[in-house]
Amino acid sequence: MAKKFKFSLEALLRIRSQIVETRKIELGKAIQLKEKRLDDVLLIEESNQKNNEGFPSSGSAIYAIAYQDHKKRLLKEKNDIQEELKKINEVVDARRKTLNLAMEDEKIIEKLKEKKLQEYKYKLNKEEDDFINEIAQRSHRIN
Repeated sequence: MAKKFKFSLEALLRIRSQIVETRKIELGKAIQLKEKRLDDVLLIEESNQKNNEGFPSSGSAIYAIAYQDHKKRLLKEKNDIQEELKKINEVVDARRKTLNLAMEDEKIIEKLKEKKLQEYKYKLNKEEDDFINEIAQRSHRIN
């Protein structure tokens, strides 16, 4: 009976696969944060647009000052979020690169495993052929 194929670096392959999964999760979280902050910018822009439409031209000075302060605060908040988005984009890019590297490392081991499996199959087929030839030679000698 033939030996079962056993890849000596199977543990390493499992570890590399786990690393890839971890990197995917990290990238996904960074992308979710980016999307959330983009949504926040859109909400601020919508709020600002509604406030512009709803501001009466004839109103008290206090209301006008409060409106201007509110507009400034929204603008500052939007700028802060956009600065944060720049940093988040850098994080997303870095995590994407680490994911790509981890996937390359995993693929190297997978290709090695496939190569070893092909060698194993070739060796197994050769042993079977040799065994069949030996049986055929013995049966030929007996007859």
